[in-house]
Amino acid sequence: MTALPSIEDACVTVVGLGYIGVPLLDILSRRTTSTIIGYDTDKDRVHLLSNGQDYTETLTVHEAKRLSENVEITTNALVLEKTDVFVVTVPTPIDEYKIPNLDAIISVSVAINQALISRKKMRAKSDLCAKRAVVIYESTVYPGTTNDICEQILSKGSLRIHTDFDIVYSPERLSPGADSRRINEISKIVSGSSKDAVDWAIRFYSQIIDEEIYATSSIKVAEAAKILENTQRDVNIALVNELTGLFYQMGISIHEVIEAASSKWNFHPYKPGLVGGHCIGVDPYYLTYQSRRFGQELRIVNASRTVNDNMAGWYARTLVKNYVRYSTKTVSRSRLLFLGASFKEDCNDLRNSKALLLADILSQYSFDVDICDHYVGDKCIEDEGKQYVIRKEPKGSYDVVVFAVAHKYYKDNWMHVIQRASEHSGVKPYVVDLKNILPEGTTSLSL
Repeated sequence: MTALPSIEDACVTVVGLGYIGVPLLDILSRRTTSTIIGYDTDKDRVHLLSNGQDYTETLTVHEAKRLSENVEITTNALVLEKTDVFVVTVPTPIDEYKIPNLDAIISVSVAINQALISRKKMRAKSDLCAKRAVVIYESTVYPGTTNDICEQILSKGSLRIHTDFDIVYSPERLSPGADSRRINEISKIVSGSSKDAVDWAIRFYSQIIDEEIYATSSIKVAEAAKILENTQRDVNIALVNELTGLFYQMGISIHEVIEAASSKWNFHPYKPGLVGGHCIGVDPYYLTYQSRRFGQELRIVNASRTVNDNMAGWYARTLVKNYVRYSTKTVSRSRLLFLGASFKEDCNDLRNSKALLLADILSQYSFDVDICDHYVGDKCIEDEGKQYVIRKEPKGSYDVVVFAVAHKYYKDNWMHVIQRASEHSGVKPYVVDLKNILPEGTTSLSL
C-alpha cells in the first residue's frame, strides 16, 4: 500500500471557491506549510479573487488582498494533476422538483479522476508521485453519496482506492451572518475510507481547527450527521412557525410566548420566520429523497418542509388583510419598502432567499414593491427566472415598510429608516415587523 501525502509539504487544492471554499482557502494558506491552490471553473469568481476581491465578503479587505498575493487561484484544470490533496467544496442544491442536484460534485469527481490517472502515469516514470492522493469531500450530500457515487467515479480507469487514492468526508460547518464563527472556531467531523485516512484527516484538520475534531465510524455516519444538524433545526422552526399562526389568531404574541417558555432551563428557543438559504431549506430534501429509495416516509420532516415553505404566503396574506383594514389607499396604489433580501441576517447571501419570495408574493398582490438590503447593495439579480432589483438605500416615500430580515443595520437605524420612508409625504407608513426587532408600540403589525 502506498503512503498518504505528507501533512507538511503536500500540494493542496481547494476545488470550488464559494462561501465555504474561500475562507477554507484562506485559513489553509495561513496555517499550513503546504502549497495551497484555489481552483474554480467560474472565470469571473477567479478574476475577482485573484485581484483581492472576495465576493462572498467572508474575508476582510486585508485578508482578501493577502490571499491573492500568496495563493495561486486559477481556472486551469492542469493544477489538479500536481495536486496531492483535493478539498471539494462545490454546491449541492436541489432542482425545481426538490430533487438533489449532484451535477457539480459529479463533474468535479470526473475531473479529479482524470487528474489521478495522469498522476498514475507519472508515477510509472518516476517516484515523484509515489504517494496516493487524498480526496476530501466537504459538500453536503445524502448518506451513501460519497461511497456509491463519488468513489465509483474516482475508481474509473483502473484506479484503485487505498492504492491510488483515499477518500475523506468532512462536512462543512460554517454559519454566516450575526452568529458567524470562523472555520477554526467550529468543531469538525471527519471520516474516511480507511483508518489511515481518518488518522491522516485528524492531523490535517488539526492544523486549522481549534475546536474538537470528531471521527465517525464510517463516511455514511458523517454524511447523516450533517443532514441531521440542519433537519433538526428545520423541524423545530416549523413547530414555532405553525404555532405562530395559531397564536396570532388567538391574539397572543409568539415572541412573548417564547420568552416566557425560555425561563425554563431545558427549553430550546427557536424563532419563527422564513427558512431559506443553502442548508436548512435544502438539506432535508436530501434526506427525504434517500428515504423514498428505502421505502420509508419521513412524515415529520416532510410536514416541516411544507410548513416552512408556506410561511411566506402566510405572512403575505396576513399583511394584506391587515393593511386593507387600516389604509384608505388600495393595495395597487401603495408603495411598499421591503427591508432585507438575503436569506439570513447580517450577510449578503441571496441563495434560496425566502425574503425574495415574500417580496415577490407581495408584488403579485399589486403592491409597488421596492426591495432594499444594506448588506447586498445595489444590484439586479435573477432568481428562479424572476428579476429582482435590490437597492442599498430606499428612494422616495412609502405607504408600507416591512422589516423582513433582522440585519443589525435595521435594528440600530430603524427610526431613521421609517423617517426616511415618509420624509416626502409626512405621513407615517404602515410598519410591519416580521422579526420582532422594533420596540413595542412602534409597529402597525408585528408577526
